[in-house]
Amino acid sequence: MTSRNLGGLLLVVAFVSSAFAQEKTEKAADTPNAELLRRLLEKVDQLDRDLKTVLKNAPKALPENPADRKLVALLETPVIQTFSIGVRNNQSIEQRVFVAKLTLINLTPDAKTVESSQITLDADGTSLKNGMLDATVLNYSLTIGQQGHQISQLKPTPTLKVASGQTATTWVVFGGLPRGPGLPKLKLSIADGDKPTEIDINAWAAAKLDFSSQRLGPRGCLALLTIGGELNFVSYGALVEELERLASQKVTRVVIRWAEGAPAIDLNLSYQFIGMAQSLGRTDQMNQQLPSLPQSFTEFRLAELPTPNQSQSNYGVTMYGPAPNPNALANASVVHKTTADAVMAALRTAYEVVPRNELLDDIRSSDSLTRAAALAAGGGRLASEHLPLIMQLADDNDVALQKSALVALRHFGEPEAIEKLLGYARKNTEPLASMAVESLAGSRYSAAHDALLGLLERETAESRKTIVKVLAQYPRPIWSETIYKYVRDPQGGLGIDGLQALVRVGHPKLVEVLKDTLDSRDSAMREAAFNELVNQSDSASEQIATQYTLKHMESAPPTPAMLAFLTKTKDQASVPLLLKHLKNSAADRTGLINALAQIGDQTVADMLVEHYGTLRPNEQVAVLGILGQLKSPAFLKLAAGALESADASIVSTACQWLQNDASSAAVKLLIQTLEKTTQPNTIIYTANALGQVATVDARAALRKARSSNDPNKQAQGRQALTILYQRSPAMQYVYQAQQFERQKDHKAAMELYDQAIKTDPELPIAYSERANVFIRLDKYPEAKKDFEKAVALDDLNHMAVTGLGICLAVEGKFEEGIKVGEDLRSKYANDGLYCYNIACIYGRAVEKLLKDDKLPDREKKLEAYRRKALDDLRESQKLGYNDQDWTQKDPDLASLHDLPEFQELSGLKPKP
Repeated sequence: MTSRNLGGLLLVVAFVSSAFAQEKTEKAADTPNAELLRRLLEKVDQLDRDLKTVLKNAPKALPENPADRKLVALLETPVIQTFSIGVRNNQSIEQRVFVAKLTLINLTPDAKTVESSQITLDADGTSLKNGMLDATVLNYSLTIGQQGHQISQLKPTPTLKVASGQTATTWVVFGGLPRGPGLPKLKLSIADGDKPTEIDINAWAAAKLDFSSQRLGPRGCLALLTIGGELNFVSYGALVEELERLASQKVTRVVIRWAEGAPAIDLNLSYQFIGMAQSLGRTDQMNQQLPSLPQSFTEFRLAELPTPNQSQSNYGVTMYGPAPNPNALANASVVHKTTADAVMAALRTAYEVVPRNELLDDIRSSDSLTRAAALAAGGGRLASEHLPLIMQLADDNDVALQKSALVALRHFGEPEAIEKLLGYARKNTEPLASMAVESLAGSRYSAAHDALLGLLERETAESRKTIVKVLAQYPRPIWSETIYKYVRDPQGGLGIDGLQALVRVGHPKLVEVLKDTLDSRDSAMREAAFNELVNQSDSASEQIATQYTLKHMESAPPTPAMLAFLTKTKDQASVPLLLKHLKNSAADRTGLINALAQIGDQTVADMLVEHYGTLRPNEQVAVLGILGQLKSPAFLKLAAGALESADASIVSTACQWLQNDASSAAVKLLIQTLEKTTQPNTIIYTANALGQVATVDARAALRKARSSNDPNKQAQGRQALTILYQRSPAMQYVYQAQQFERQKDHKAAMELYDQAIKTDPELPIAYSERANVFIRLDKYPEAKKDFEKAVALDDLNHMAVTGLGICLAVEGKFEEGIKVGEDLRSKYANDGLYCYNIACIYGRAVEKLLKDDKLPDREKKLEAYRRKALDDLRESQKLGYNDQDWTQKDPDLASLHDLPEFQELSGLKPKP
């Protein structure tokens, strides 16, 4: 586009926007034709988007010049996700990851070879290497498209060979993206000769989104966005930009719909996006993965999601299909099956207040969505003189418009309106017939109610069921006698629907009807009557239900509803009958056991122990839970055997109640099991239980497991200890002290660490953090004592171990300090912070060597320790630790400042 064209485009946008602004200041009576205004607004929208496209100058996927078609790169399924990989200084340590599938197309006459190292990602100016992730992230999984993947399995192909005219595909995986809810600017680069092949990922994703928008509703207050392409973690940013643009234009209502055939939304993204849409306007939830939606929208609705995503939300439909009733839609989910329903819901409140002349303009407009929404929400505000228009629209070819017209007709009591509704109800063509019945039932006019009762008299049994269901949704005393008559009539054919409708509507003889129905030959009717009886609040209903239940149990096991009823009433007369059915293997013995636990006493517990060996695993789980709840002496005996079970649910239940018991015998049993078992599930459950108990013996057992040769025990022991420490009541003082430390208030921090240690003398972090305060106060002897205590409590706490090593080095015992740190290296080889702290020990050792030229092998050790410090610094950066600001001023590394290699690693400029 030439500069002249660009200037012209700017002028048109300014002119139309000015016209719109002027229009808004005029009185409602002087507003221009709504259809003309809507077209003007859509023109503004399109011009604004065109202008942004010109200015952005987004690249095309394929170069137009054949000479430039060397190596073409295409992306699929890009995912951006943040993982929490630990905690440091009370701050969550996070790793933000970008994953995508990269396809390379070789359009040159020669074969191409691309190493994974040649593929880099620029994220907001930071260059990231392909495949470089924090080791902890490899244990996580993420969803790509509709499938889950273990990150450790998403490995870039080391060497990608692409023959001429062929394609090759590989995963690209990058860690270390800038954190926060915003989406960074991403550019993928593949080194290929002098000129790399590049993809502007943000522009590429925005182009694939393929969306358009139009204005609907009174004065174009609603923007309808249609997405025809792929909504992924990157193109979501372009969608938010468009929404922010609409918000800046004072648009307050938005509907987003997906075009037919649009690709499925990534499963993880769709859950997050729908959740944000649901909470919009009610809670400003900050999503750590995605940019927030503009909070200024009063209506934000989604429609016609791609088929794979449609099961993720409750769409708020009636038994007859999507409900165009405006109030029902407004209270339903923000996700709708049809665009018409979404637009109706979004415009409901607008059409309740818009001037009538504008309402009529929209009902008569050419846009079917606008007409249906205006008619459904505002039709009841029209005068009788407009009834012929509504009657005409009820016979339109557009079903959505017909449904809206039938909704509007409920607000009119004229004979012709009621007759029109009756006509559609008689046709029995769905969904119009049901909507007509609903409008008759919901009408405020008695003539409509009488007409509906007359229709009920003349309809077939099947049609009566449909009508009665609607009557139950609009309970009125006038329905009561008619429904009662058909329920009492064996030929009435209403069945359960009639019974439930009578309950909703109410009748003086309701309890009598329910009691008589308990003698019905139809088991479904008996069950329905019983369910309604137990929900009644009067004593007569409870007595009838109790007698029916006890009589039933004399010859058959109780139903789930009966068990729930007995649990509520706790009728002791039921206990012998429940115990009798416990011997019946075909009965729901788990339900029986749970009911007995609520009703019975210790005698029941003894009976359950007697039957334990004959029960199925799920039933044994129930017995263990009951015995633990009753604190039965038999529980520990059964628990010992349960912990050896191969059934995970049995082991889990036993551990849960042993944890709740927390006696020395219970803890001893858990420890013994953890030490001897090799079953992964048993290791998990026993370790977690010991972590919750948190006694001295439990902590020692977990530390022992963490140091075992069994990888599962190591992992579970480590995790249980971490959770144990985080749950300590002393942690509140640790957190407060850390805040004071960040403010450099060492005195206040020290007092709080003292309180933490007093509260929980077994908490390692309290000692190690207090030791760090002593170091800042240049009190290394005191710091050393605290680090020694922390190591004694947790010998794998690398912060305490390396802190102790630094103190020993400062003291002059640098070789001992180095050994203390190095002894732990094998367990933290992939931890960047550990490598950094080891470098600090070597830095202190270099400092001591520089101050004393009489030390043996001084020069040799100086060279070796400097090299070790620099190598560990470099390794720490590779593993994700890269706090250059602190590296430059860390006193532990001051002895290295003059080294050019250190200056490069720390970001310091070389001295002239």
